[in-house]
Amino acid sequence: MQNVHLLFVKYCKRNMIPYTDILVLTFDENAATNDTHVTYMQFRTKLRLVQPRTTWQTYVEHLMASNSLEKAAIFFIDGQVQCLAETDNSNITIKEALDLVKSMNKDSTYYDPRLEGARYMRLRVDTDFCCGMKGSGGFYSHKTKLLLLIGIYGWNHQPGMACIALEKLAHYLLEVGY
Repeated sequence: MQNVHLLFVKYCKRNMIPYTDILVLTFDENAATNDTHVTYMQFRTKLRLVQPRTTWQTYVEHLMASNSLEKAAIFFIDGQVQCLAETDNSNITIKEALDLVKSMNKDSTYYDPRLEGARYMRLRVDTDFCCGMKGSGGFYSHKTKLLLLIGIYGWNHQPGMACIALEKLAHYLLEVGY
């Protein structure tokens, strides 16, 4: 007795719902009687489409597309601090990001943060938000559970728009668990 299995898979889309049709044919041949028995099975399953994994650089590019920031960076702050993504012209160090996180604590005596080696006058600080200015530019930073988002704006950007862009991204990242 010999078994031959054939498998056909067809990807379909009906009413914008992706599914697959799976067709399994089994041929059983009996050499003694010279008969062939065919078994036919059909399955239909819905597909779960997996979105491509987004990189952190995509979030930085999204911030820059708002045209309200000059530079942006995202740091991972849970445990070991590391830079996940930043703009090409950004020079924010890990030490500066760590100092900024420490300054957001309630008991902090650290007043004026430094970013890219420049000292900023801190205007407002909260447990998850900090902003400062230097000349006609400034920065905004938001802290989520695991991330620190930093955006630096220049003289040709509106500070309010920079704050809104960073705040929207921070709220989104909080909603998805970061």
